Amino acid sequence: ECVLEGTLDAGEPFMEGPVSEFHGMYENYGAGIVATFSRLTRRRDAIFQVILPGYHPEHCLLGGVAIAAGLMRAIRAAVPSVCKVAVGVGGAGRLHAVVALRAPRPGEAKKAMFAVWAAVNLIKQVTIVDDDIDPWDALQVDWANATRAKPERDFVIVPGVRADRSEPLEQAGTIGKLGIDATRKESDRPDWELARPPQPALARAREI
Repeated sequence: ECVLEGTLDAGEPFMEGPVSEFHGMYENYGAGIVATFSRLTRRRDAIFQVILPGYHPEHCLLGGVAIAAGLMRAIRAAVPSVCKVAVGVGGAGRLHAVVALRAPRPGEAKKAMFAVWAAVNLIKQVTIVDDDIDPWDALQVDWANATRAKPERDFVIVPGVRADRSEPLEQAGTIGKLGIDATRKESDRPDWELARPPQPALARAREI
């Protein structure tokens, strides 16, 4: 669509100033590289697209969808039961991940948490759910947290882990990590069946 020609000068100091980041606040990344452009070539009907910066779905999901796809590939070797990964707007498309596992074995949820943290520095909260939960649906994920997780058993806190520079709360390059195992455990309940109307009653209601 557009081609810019010019030079980059890494030797000329330039302070970029505050940057509107994906988490909705400003970050100051210090010195940058000066770019000097001398020519612009474009199509006659060129389209120049920019994103809405800051905490906006376009900015969040531009990274979130790509990170989720990359995580799916990255953790599949370590956790073959993974069936879906989400990095949604609630965590600004970078900071929270939800991983759905199919019939996870004991300890597999925690293994998935550490696989996610190893793959992407920015993700600091990982929630593991069963495959009946849509990880992109925040209400379903909250419901799984509320009904399937015991904080004293299923919350994993790891302090002082390496962070990315755009993490809004990092100090000295580190941040704590939180993992939540919101999967069903057979020992918790004798019956996990959801309370729903019988199918014959639903069929009769549709007829009426």
